[in-house]
Amino acid sequence: MCVCLEHEEDVYLSTLVDYAYVSDLVVLSSHRGQGYGTALLQKAEEFARQRGMTMLKIQVLVKNQQATSVYLHAGFRPYEAQYIRR
Repeated sequence: MCVCLEHEEDVYLSTLVDYAYVSDLVVLSSHRGQGYGTALLQKAEEFARQRGMTMLKIQVLVKNQQATSVYLHAGFRPYEAQYIRR
C-alpha cells in the first residue's frame, strides 16, 4: 500500500484541504475476504490522522466490485467520476 500526502483546493468547499491519497491497495487473491484490506485502510487512516490530514481518498475501477464493497463498508463514499470512450 502506498499513501501520499497532498494539498489541493476543494472546489466544493471553497477551502484548501489537506488529504492523504491511497494510490494502491492490493491484497493477494488467496488472502481476500479475511479482513486484510480493512486492516490496511485502518492503518492508512491512522497514518493520515497522525499527520493532520482531514481527508483520505482512494480510487477504484468501477468493475472492481469486491474492492468497492470493502471501501463502502469502511465508510468511504463516492466523490468523483471519470468517464472514458474508445
